[in-house]
Amino acid sequence: MSQDSIAQWDQVLKTSFSNNYPAFHTLTNWLITRIWLSPAMIALVQMAALACVFSLTINELELWGLGRGSRALVTAVFCLSPVNGMMVITLWKDIFYTCAMLGLFTVILRTVRTDGCWLRTVPGMMSLWFALIFVSLYRHNGLPVAALSLIILLIFWRAVCFKQLIRVGINWILFLIIITWPVYRIIGVVPMAKFFALQNVMHQVGAMVASGAVTSRADLDYLASIQPIEAWSTLYDCYSLNVLIYNQFVNHEFIELHAPQLLDIWKRSIITHPEVLWTHQQCVTSMLWQVAESSRAEGRLYTTELGIVENDFKLQKASLSPAVHDAIYYFVNLSHRPNIIWFVWRPALYLYVLMACILLAAIRLKNFKLLQVGVPALMNSLVWLAVITTQDFRFQYPVYVMALIAPLLFMIPPREPGENIQK
Repeated sequence: MSQDSIAQWDQVLKTSFSNNYPAFHTLTNWLITRIWLSPAMIALVQMAALACVFSLTINELELWGLGRGSRALVTAVFCLSPVNGMMVITLWKDIFYTCAMLGLFTVILRTVRTDGCWLRTVPGMMSLWFALIFVSLYRHNGLPVAALSLIILLIFWRAVCFKQLIRVGINWILFLIIITWPVYRIIGVVPMAKFFALQNVMHQVGAMVASGAVTSRADLDYLASIQPIEAWSTLYDCYSLNVLIYNQFVNHEFIELHAPQLLDIWKRSIITHPEVLWTHQQCVTSMLWQVAESSRAEGRLYTTELGIVENDFKLQKASLSPAVHDAIYYFVNLSHRPNIIWFVWRPALYLYVLMACILLAAIRLKNFKLLQVGVPALMNSLVWLAVITTQDFRFQYPVYVMALIAPLLFMIPPREPGENIQK
């Protein structure tokens, strides 16, 4: 459990929800803990959820004609992965989000296999609707990912199931409006704080100040009201916004009251100094496209929480088998070594593997509709290119999970036209 996990656990205990962290996820945790008021209950449900969605994916690949041996091998790799082993027991929204993304991956996979016919059925439309809903609500960046994925489906399958996709889209939008407006108001969800919503803006403004691009006295005086100008410069790190925003100097209340001025400074700065923005984005997005780990200590990838951070709830890990726990943690720590971490945790590698497997499978099967299977991962990565603020592996955890399964696509045997369409 990280600081984010503790903050959400506090909301669960108080039944007081804030949308700084997706309120839908906190509500999910609250419902789960009605069975057993323990973080362990959430971890158990996360394990069950990932196992269920993974099994549905493997079942779909069986319908594509994959043999038992290849499916068993990928299942073994999936289960023994130290990444999956650690992530699935970490109390983060990214786990349920990954389950939703893998579900969307599977829905598209079945859509391609059935040449779009499955989306004309009630189970097909419901499966897509649920996948879009969960992708949209479990992470704030999930909404554009879901929207872009639906648009791609509409473009590819408009001749087969246009009406059904429009119906799914309308119901998806209506449900989102109902949940995020009247339902959230009824249960008292506190809207996202402005400083939280403007984190990406503050990070880029920090880049401008550190590079000397902000010179107006009025702009500097305004920024000094948020935190000292020296802090803007010295605490700026292109790889992570955490120190710049979460420190003793930042006046969050001032940002809440004067957010428009911050946006104005940001807009003017990126227009007059696009080269600073370009340099900043190259750095902060490097996790998404650069396979090698950064040589700078500040640029190191944050992988997973190895325990429970200090908290006021007396939550602490208590393993039933300390010897096994220590052995597992030895291998997890081993995977963090500079010469290994790029292969085990670095998400760029897995994005490339995923896309290569899908492309090669499409060429081999002469079925370029199969390229759509990469849409969820690609959309997730494209959205992060615009909004990422830290080097956190969990942002691309869905891509990692899909990449472990992707080699099976290259093993799909050719089929006759129409084969397996109705399954």
